[in-house]
Amino acid sequence: MIAFANAIEVLRIANYVEGHEWYRWTVYTVDGSLAVPSNGVVARAAQPFDHRDGLPDVLIVCGGMDVRQAASASLRAILRSAAQQGVVLGGVCSGVFALLAAGLMEGHRCAVHWEDVAALAAEFPHVQITDEIFVLDRDRITCASGAAPVDMMLNLVAGEIGAACAAQVSRYLCVDRIRAPNERQISPVSARLGGIRSELVELVELMEANVEEPLSSTDLARLIGVSDRHMQRMFREQLGRSPAEYYLTIRLKCARSLLLTSAAEIRAISSKCGFKSACSFSKAYRREFGHTPSGERRGG
Repeated sequence: MIAFANAIEVLRIANYVEGHEWYRWTVYTVDGSLAVPSNGVVARAAQPFDHRDGLPDVLIVCGGMDVRQAASASLRAILRSAAQQGVVLGGVCSGVFALLAAGLMEGHRCAVHWEDVAALAAEFPHVQITDEIFVLDRDRITCASGAAPVDMMLNLVAGEIGAACAAQVSRYLCVDRIRAPNERQISPVSARLGGIRSELVELVELMEANVEEPLSSTDLARLIGVSDRHMQRMFREQLGRSPAEYYLTIRLKCARSLLLTSAAEIRAISSKCGFKSACSFSKAYRREFGHTPSGERRGG
């Protein structure tokens, strides 16, 4: 319900701000039956989905707790038909799964809730699954749950009506800033890495918080109250790498994000991510990703 309401409310308020109906929406179900969300507040469907009555410009699937059961053959057929007719398809919350199950996300980037990233990436290896808050990739728009649909819709409003309208809508919603699509969801380390020891979670959090000025192995161990030998063993046993190797990967992933989402010079990014020279940065980057930082910006 929160994803559903957040997506629609941005459109409603945009109409209010502009003083006329920029957006219209209809709640569909496959057969016209009631859509009952997990909180029990019923969203009454205006009609069953029937393409003979005209297709919408955008068709967004909103999923809940039992999305695998809800992503029926009938729903998948509707989505494939809409895609063939040029309808922009979207998914909010677990509704993204229906697009994945219908085979409609291959060749596209796809945002899913951080809790589902690892499982869906393994299940759909030919789709680029990301933990960004939302992704606008050509004729596919996807986002996580919670507040993410607000940001996605505000970005769409900014692109269609203008930034001034989006800013005014955000003020009505008491949203202090409009997040960009490349921003990652705030996901706990323990959730991203699975059931690892609490000391290891603390170590990874320290690493992620100290990218520009990396902490030494000795300092990391001291800060969480374990010996360096114990720390080395934990990383090897549970993450399959040494602390130094893991820390380097964190810094390189941070660098990659900056390369793709900012206009900063490569030398500045190198420094921002704790490398003493652009040369050492470039060599480490090539080893990790198979191409240089400059090659990353050129598209590999």
